[in-house]
Order: sequence, then structure tokens, then C-alpha cells
Amino acid sequence: MKIVLILILMSQVVQAGKLDKLYKFSIGTIVASTTLDAATSWRQPELNPLIGQTFGARGVSIKFGVTVGIILVERYAIKKDKSAKKMMTITNFALSGAYGFIGVRNIRIRRQDGER
Repeated sequence: MKIVLILILMSQVVQAGKLDKLYKFSIGTIVASTTLDAATSWRQPELNPLIGQTFGARGVSIKFGVTVGIILVERYAIKKDKSAKKMMTITNFALSGAYGFIGVRNIRIRRQDGER
């Protein structure tokens, strides 16, 4: 229910003509949430076999490579079709929420294991 309310509120903000600023802000939230995820994953066991058994430099490279790839594809799509910016903005905030959730989860796991 909260997600639906957030999407409704975002669509109202977008309709108010603030889309360019909101899109740029959404890119910042993706970078920030990816950084949180990477920082809280550092030297921790990794479930994704592509990254390796322990999260390190390879994992950071993959995470930020994916993030940069997403941003570049969005920029290309928006260049081709300006109306795509609204959907990309919403997608960015959704991805930021997911990455942020993972970062918070990582922090909780570390606290349960006794690390600080």
C-alpha cells in the first residue's frame, strides 16, 4: 500500500513540471543506495556466484558497472523519447529503494553477528 501511495505522489510531482530535477535527483539516489549496499557488503560472504565468495573489489566493480549501465541506457532512451523520463524516474526510485533495503539488511546481519 505504501508503494502505491508513493507512486501516486510521485506522479503528482512529475505532473507539476519538476521532472528534470526529479530525474537528476533519482540518479543521485541510485548512486547513494548502491554505495550503501557496497559498503555494507564489503568483505562479507556473497550469495551471487558471479561476484565471488567474498564481496570485494570485483563485487564493487560489478555493482557500479551495472548502475552506470542502467544510467547510460536510461539517458539513451530519454534522448530517443522524452516521454520515457517519467518512467525512468520512477524506476530509479524503485531501484534505490531495493538497494537501500539490501544495505539496511546487511547492517542488521552484521549487528546480529556482533560486528559494528
